Amino acid sequence: MKARYVMAALPLLLSIGCAPKPSEELTQQQKDQIKGELKTASDSIIARWARRDGGGAMEYYSPDVVVVFDSAKMDYKTYRAGWSAYDSAAAEIKVAPTREDYIVLTKDLAVSTWVGSVAIVMKSGDTVTTNPQVYSQVMKKVGDRWLVLFSHPSGVNVIHKAGRTHKP
Repeated sequence: MKARYVMAALPLLLSIGCAPKPSEELTQQQKDQIKGELKTASDSIIARWARRDGGGAMEYYSPDVVVVFDSAKMDYKTYRAGWSAYDSAAAEIKVAPTREDYIVLTKDLAVSTWVGSVAIVMKSGDTVTTNPQVYSQVMKKVGDRWLVLFSHPSGVNVIHKAGRTHKP
């Protein structure tokens, strides 16, 4: 009976034993350096967003990016077009970060989380606030740059119109 279990598990045991060894563990110094690089990329995205330069911010997004926003799944082209329309409609954007976290998975793959608040004054005079605004992203190092492969922004927008406030 035991022989059957061993024989059934043998292919699994052999595949585990023959699998390539995981890459060398990163040192804390390497992780800290990578986190610094990720923060630089993230800060640049946020600064460009606040300047209403979505096209510049999109330089940090992979052409293969997948963005899941509310119930919509967008590719690079769709997300870029939406960001461009958003930039055109906004008169001013104020972004206030609260917290940023980075999880280094490998030397060229990481997860970043940005939490903050956003206040947007639209050219129409309306104001849109989101507090908190959260971005969860998977980033990959391509060459010497960190690019967003996957992004999931979340937050509830509150629209302030003259004399009233409502949630869309």
